[in-house]
Amino acid sequence: PRKVPSLVCPTHVCAVETALPSAPPHTLTAWLHVTNACNLRCDYCYLRWSRETMCENVGLAAIDAVFRSALANGFHAVKLKYAGGEPALCWPLVRALHKRAQMLAAQSYIDLRAVVLSNGTMLTDEMLLWLRDEGVRLMLSLDGVGAAHDAQRPLADGRGSFARVARNIDRALALGLSPHLSITVTARNADCLADVAAFALERDLMFNFNFVREWGLDIRHAPVDRARLIAGARAAFAVIESALPRRRLIGGLLDRSLFAYP
Repeated sequence: PRKVPSLVCPTHVCAVETALPSAPPHTLTAWLHVTNACNLRCDYCYLRWSRETMCENVGLAAIDAVFRSALANGFHAVKLKYAGGEPALCWPLVRALHKRAQMLAAQSYIDLRAVVLSNGTMLTDEMLLWLRDEGVRLMLSLDGVGAAHDAQRPLADGRGSFARVARNIDRALALGLSPHLSITVTARNADCLADVAAFALERDLMFNFNFVREWGLDIRHAPVDRARLIAGARAAFAVIESALPRRRLIGGLLDRSLFAYP
C-alpha cells in the first residue's frame, strides 16, 4: 500500500492508506530507431532529417540485448517497434532485424510482437504482404482528410501526402492487413478531427489521438486553443458515438490514456 492524498480542504490534507491495483510487467517494449531518413517534412517532427541509418550489426546487437534483458528480468513477451524516420526506406534492415527477433523468441520461448511505424507513402504490395504474413502490425500517421493532412505532413517537395496514404490504406485492407492510425492533433487540424475519425470508422480501423509536442524545436505550430480542441474532440466523439467500433477505442482518445491501471 502507498499513501495518497484523499481529501483536500483549506485547513488540512488527509492521507489514507490504500492499495492501488497494479500488475507485474509482462511485456518488454523496445523502440528501434532504424533511420533518420524520411521523404516527408512534417514540421512537428522531433527529428533532424539526415540520411543516417542504423547499421545491421548495431541493430542485431540491440535485438540480442533486448532478449537478454527479457530473460534476465522474467518478461514473457517482447514488443519491438521499428521506427524512424521512415522505415520503408531501409526495408531489408527491418526484415533482417525481425528475423533475428523471431529466432531468439523461438529459442527463449518468449512471445514476440512487432509493429512498423510508417508515414504510409512508400509501402508496396510486397511490404504489405510481408507484414501480414509475419504478423507484424502496421501503424500509419494520418492527421486528417485531404488538406488537413497535407498541411501537416507534406512531401519533401512540398506536395501533399494524403492521397498516397489513403491509397495505401485501402490497398492494405484489400490484402488483409488492417493498419492502426496515429493522429497528431495540432492547432491546424483541431477542427478536423471528426472527418478523420469518420474516415477510420468507415474502414473499421483503430486509431488514437496524440497531442503535438514541441520537443524544444522551432516548429511553426501555434498553441492549440483550448476551446477549439475541446470542440474538435467533442465533434469527433459524436461521430464515434454514431458509429461505435467493434473494438475498445477509449484508450486512444486522450493521448494514449490508460484506464486499466492508475
